[in-house]
Amino acid sequence: MATFGIRIKKGNFVPITAYWAREIVTLDSNCPSAEVVAVLDERILHVGTYGEAVEALRDQMFTTNDRYANSVIVPGFIEAAPCRR
Repeated sequence: MATFGIRIKKGNFVPITAYWAREIVTLDSNCPSAEVVAVLDERILHVGTYGEAVEALRDQMFTTNDRYANSVIVPGFIEAAPCRR
């Protein structure tokens, strides 16, 4: 993991983290797969190559994390509210 910095949010330090993966599968037909996903406070900021992430986040400070370097990340879905019958 390499630290490039931290972003300030509401007076607190909140890290932007760029996660590396062998492959990140997306639901975007223009970008069906990627190698990095940048996240801030559980929200996705960017998905693409490392170079694209550096360019997209050039004014921000961020940390890289290679925890998923040998993994494939696929989209997950969160059920907003369970159906009750």
